[in-house]
Amino acid sequence: MDLPPDANATMVLHENDETVPQIQHQQSWDVNTVSPLHAYPQHSRMVAKQQQRTCSLAYAVSPRGVQKILLALGLRRLDMAFDMMLREWCQQDDGDTRPEWCGVRPQLFDHHRRTGPNEIDSDISAPNGQYRNHPYTPNIRWSVRMNMRKLLSNDDQYDDQWPDIR
Repeated sequence: MDLPPDANATMVLHENDETVPQIQHQQSWDVNTVSPLHAYPQHSRMVAKQQQRTCSLAYAVSPRGVQKILLALGLRRLDMAFDMMLREWCQQDDGDTRPEWCGVRPQLFDHHRRTGPNEIDSDISAPNGQYRNHPYTPNIRWSVRMNMRKLLSNDDQYDDQWPDIR
């Protein structure tokens, strides 16, 4: 069931999306956070008002939105990390998020985690002294990075890193 988007809706739910891993395979940035998708059928994807806008992995922005961002953050202010400036800029005067800012859960893009020491992931949040034996891309069922050879050879039998558990 897809919920119809309307002026009063806070989210749109798309069910039966085979690209979405089952909920037990999904990860949040905060491992202690329960995904809001646990209340919905497996393979559901949600588009909803975005609350925590941090990191600048991927954004879809309208041409007018790009102009506003460049003016506000590129010309008037460059005093902190881009994602933090964007986060502040997205808030309305009352502290609520602007209604036009929405996010997708689970996300459509994520960082690939390759084999090796965890320190290679990030300079801000990776635990030191741990080693990853298997590469993965969180929340992405058919990782482009892990299927690149197949994509380039037109093989459509992709490796599913988060297969369904029955």
